[in-house]
Amino acid sequence: TFETEIYDISHFGEKQTFSEAIPLNVNERLCFGTTTGFLHFPQASIKPRCETLPLVFTGLEIQQKPAFERIQNGTLKLSPEERHITLKYAALNYSKENSRIRYAYKLEGIDQKWNYTNEHIITYLSLPSGKKTFHIRSTNEYGVWTNNDLLLDIIVTPRFFESIWGQLTILALILLI
Repeated sequence: TFETEIYDISHFGEKQTFSEAIPLNVNERLCFGTTTGFLHFPQASIKPRCETLPLVFTGLEIQQKPAFERIQNGTLKLSPEERHITLKYAALNYSKENSRIRYAYKLEGIDQKWNYTNEHIITYLSLPSGKKTFHIRSTNEYGVWTNNDLLLDIIVTPRFFESIWGQLTILALILLI
């Protein structure tokens, strides 16, 4: 797969104004034209910044009502009637480059693959009963994916007719008729 790495002025040590010319790769050195001359350096000297940002949940709504305090020890327990949740989260970054941070998330048993977004909010409607694990991770401000996975176990209590006792009762009633 093709990945884009973002480098900003902090990688070059001093402020540079680049011309509109195309950069050159000469003998494994990158050459850029600037308003003050040429900027050149070994291609191998550029390393992506791999700082890991702490990832936290910042809010929770259940049935469109605030319920953040219901997350206990990385687990959220929902009653049979509570099937709609909205999770809010953020990668804690105190620089001005928050716009470059991307998120990837999935809910085991619901999402088949990772979903990618720039948003800080996810809503799931009509969650089925059972235990699921919500996974979320982010890039840092330089667009580099880091190891900051955050997990939340979500346990949705089944409705009576979804439980084994409910299904046995329905079967017994059908057999009696």
